[in-house]
Amino acid sequence: INSVVALLIVIKYLGIPKLPNIKEIYDGLIYSIKVHALDFPVILENQIDVFVLFLISGSENVGIYTVGVSLAQLFFYATNSISTVLFPSMAAKDNKRNSNNLNTLIYIFRLSFLLILIYGFLIIFLGESLIPLIFGEPFINAYSITLILLPGVLSEICFRYLVIWFKSYGEVDYLAPIGIISLSINISLIPLFYKYLGLNGVALVSTLTYTIRLLALIVLFNRTSSGQSLIKL
Repeated sequence: INSVVALLIVIKYLGIPKLPNIKEIYDGLIYSIKVHALDFPVILENQIDVFVLFLISGSENVGIYTVGVSLAQLFFYATNSISTVLFPSMAAKDNKRNSNNLNTLIYIFRLSFLLILIYGFLIIFLGESLIPLIFGEPFINAYSITLILLPGVLSEICFRYLVIWFKSYGEVDYLAPIGIISLSINISLIPLFYKYLGLNGVALVSTLTYTIRLLALIVLFNRTSSGQSLIKL
């Protein structure tokens, strides 16, 4: 129903859309494949830590870890709406690679940092008492997991914003390899870190790989964007 309503609105204001030619269909298909080639390893990496932890540990530790992950990722809900608005704004034909786009990106990075800093302080001061109250005393270890994951969540959010930048300009060739490498590092390190650091080690691996992925994308951004840089971040 939503799709039909959207189509009727488009027809009302823009007329009946013309059928794309074969080249446009081909280009769109190739672009979609490249974009989803990144989405798959990123989505998998966001969930793989729980699966690997279950294989090497057990359901009890998975429950504790999942609570910590859920609390850390609550911040995603506060930033998803920004992503929804950011893509069409940057993808506008008359808005290609200008300083306003870069300033907007930097502003959003800083805003996200400020918001997660506030959220982090709330977790620091309230989490240790609220987690046992809401989930029970056995889940108290989720507190430290949440704190360790918060920097990783910030990196993941900024990574998503940068991905939107590259998607909006059709520059997606290098995105999938970054996601695949990051996923491989994550899977490889989880058993080792869990052995020596327990659940906190698993959370630390996620934070490290999220941050590595962001840094790789920042390097790519600086190399492909002549005259534009995220150094001022």
